[in-house]
Amino acid sequence: MKKRCIWCNRHSDNIKEVTVTLPKRRGFDFETKTFPVMPECEKEFQSFADFMKEKTSFLMTGILISTAAIILASAGLIAELVSDRTAAWVIGAAVAAQGVLIVKYPFVTPETRNAFGVRSSVKVARVTGAIAALTGIIIPILYYFKTA
Repeated sequence: MKKRCIWCNRHSDNIKEVTVTLPKRRGFDFETKTFPVMPECEKEFQSFADFMKEKTSFLMTGILISTAAIILASAGLIAELVSDRTAAWVIGAAVAAQGVLIVKYPFVTPETRNAFGVRSSVKVARVTGAIAALTGIIIPILYYFKTA
């Protein structure tokens, strides 16, 4: 029976099992897992797994900080502690920062990885991150035109 390579998502009889250490769902703990990988994809997969292990905590910290900025700006806006303009810029910058983080560190959920393969999932994550970054840039621009 042909197995599917986790990296390229192709089916083959020439599959070997590769064990790597990856972050768990929340990103701060790690677990060792075994994946089916074609020999020609092993080096790329191993390299990406090492990169993911090394940088996941940075991604999660950045996402948490930018999410806190969005919440604080929104709460300040509701409580009338900050101006509309300031809140629009802070929220836009935080959303753009999240998008840039996702483009730079395109780590996806295990379900996405299993459905599309790692290489395709990275592309999907980067496109999603780029859309988020552009949205973050557009937020203060739309606010400017709303008030003009």
